[in-house]
Amino acid sequence: MRRSMSLIRFFTLVVLLSLTTACNAMMVLGMLPSKSALTPTPIPSPIPLSSQATADCPVSKPTGPMSSDKAIKDLDFSNPENTLLTILWPESTVIFERGGAGEMSADGSLSMKWPWYRHNIKGQVVIEGRRLDADAPPLKAIVGCCYGNQTAAPDCCYGDTGFTPSALIFSSEGCWEVTGKVNEHRLTFVTLVVRRD
Repeated sequence: MRRSMSLIRFFTLVVLLSLTTACNAMMVLGMLPSKSALTPTPIPSPIPLSSQATADCPVSKPTGPMSSDKAIKDLDFSNPENTLLTILWPESTVIFERGGAGEMSADGSLSMKWPWYRHNIKGQVVIEGRRLDADAPPLKAIVGCCYGNQTAAPDCCYGDTGFTPSALIFSSEGCWEVTGKVNEHRLTFVTLVVRRD
């Protein structure tokens, strides 16, 4: 009995040693990720918005609609073709603060509802954006009537022309360039995103 227990321990040790050696060999050969690759990379803290970056941010100014159409009379920023329009925040500065508009998430991202209007064009709005004054993860956007569920079905209840809402999700405060696209029609603006805790 004692001998059989010793043999079991011996074979267990041999198997463990073989597995360890095989795993180390596979790491050397690049077949398995190294131990450092398995360690989660810490998420860097977002770079705060500096006063210099605020002063240097080339924020967009309202252009006003170039049409007498009543449907777009309250929109103040459009592309040159007047086919895609939106509304800019006062002084092109989106302010996030407790009790204010928008949502501040625990991960530091900042979400704000944003209107778009497709004037005499058809198609869904696709939005992209990037921070200009520092490195940051790109803008995320949810477009359409179901944006609260983070989905936008092709048959969105707002249809494929006219008004559609969105949620713009900035990964941090900063100077942001945002572009909305409907097929070949594009509208780009620059806005400051400021967080006040």
